[in-house]
Amino acid sequence: MTVPCTQSRTVKISSVSRRLARVTLAWLVSPLCLAGIVQDDSPVDLQIITVTTNPQLTGVLEELESGARFEAVARRHSNHPTAAGGGYLGPMSTDDLSSGMRRQVEGISPGSINHFVDPGLGYVVIRKLERKAAKRAYSRLALRRGSRHLNQGKPREAITELKAALTLDPKSADAHLMLGYVYRLLGSYRMIGEAKGEFRQALSLDPGNTSARFHLARVYLDLGRIRKARETLEERLEITEKTPELLSLLGEVNRQSGDPRLSIRQNESAAILDPDLAQAHYYLGLAHLDRGDTEEALSRLDRAIAAKGATSDMVLKTGSIYLQEGVLQKAVELLRKAVEVSPAVPEGRLELARALRLMGEPDSALAELDAALSHAGGFSASGKYLEFELEVYLEKGRAFDARNSPADAIRSYLRVLELDPGHGEAHHRLARLFATAGDPERSREHAARAKEAEFTEPAGGR
Repeated sequence: MTVPCTQSRTVKISSVSRRLARVTLAWLVSPLCLAGIVQDDSPVDLQIITVTTNPQLTGVLEELESGARFEAVARRHSNHPTAAGGGYLGPMSTDDLSSGMRRQVEGISPGSINHFVDPGLGYVVIRKLERKAAKRAYSRLALRRGSRHLNQGKPREAITELKAALTLDPKSADAHLMLGYVYRLLGSYRMIGEAKGEFRQALSLDPGNTSARFHLARVYLDLGRIRKARETLEERLEITEKTPELLSLLGEVNRQSGDPRLSIRQNESAAILDPDLAQAHYYLGLAHLDRGDTEEALSRLDRAIAAKGATSDMVLKTGSIYLQEGVLQKAVELLRKAVEVSPAVPEGRLELARALRLMGEPDSALAELDAALSHAGGFSASGKYLEFELEVYLEKGRAFDARNSPADAIRSYLRVLELDPGHGEAHHRLARLFATAGDPERSREHAARAKEAEFTEPAGGR
């Protein structure tokens, strides 16, 4: 083995073991460098295709010469273990190659292809990559692995691969986009912030990336930053108006800004561009609901949840509206479906519990409420969780009331008052329960507090 030097000198090493030679050279590296000699330990990056017959080799070479991508040819024809990954061997030291392979590799320049017969591999086509091109290729492989993990429901593993992809190629807009998507799926406030950063980075690298623009605007909308969501969508209005997903989301931004008429026009235009876009029909339903047209709203929402791209959030919202309208059987059906699709989303279980209680099934309602509390860990530790906890205990009190379990109901309503001492409904219901239990003093106290809160029991006691 010959080690090239910064000067014209070389060092020749002969040894039974090349690995031992490398260790010996490493031990000598400091004095050698003092003499102007450095070790060339840079790896080579290779792709490989192996086939068993000469006609197969001829076919592979013809495809490559016609401009086919090496990765695609490897996946179609190679019998090497790396075929599924595009034939990439990864960075390797030439010392780890067989002597025959090493001679073939050393004889070609980066970007070039060579072919030969190897006793152990058969007919071989080898490609040497430039280092930058190789890193981008390895980044794409990590991106594919991340996508596969995501499709398998393994977000943590996906994050590991996507971060590896970005380490290799920091300018991969696709990797930033996918990493942002995974962060958003995780749902916590901190992760939403991380998602926003990744989407912004993807968009800065590729301003025409409609998926990055959509998800960034969606995050801003989720955070209540309506102006930023609109700015993101209108920054490239010529793209937004031609892209049904972006146009529909802009309509939803305008609905949340208090303009349901404009929202309807924009979502109708989006639905013309893509009649099967669930999102457009969903946002149309919400806009019609804002205008008080419940019949048209439910018609649009039903069409949205029947479409291929319907999400559990759409099903949950539609079920909640049917619940508000008193169509209990339909509400329970949809809310059960939402919970089945997203069992860890606690809001769905809370809404299903309300529907089940009104259907006369308090025990089933209480089971859903306990499950809702057990899945509430995704909320932040402050406002949102406390508000949700209050709603759950209020609904538990109603369910215990319906089951005629006054002691349990009292405990639930007292928990509501720990979270919100001025809660009118909790005081009202406690006043009634203490009166029934023969405790007039406490009943009067809570009745007075309910009056202070100006609580009025809704029709039907819902």
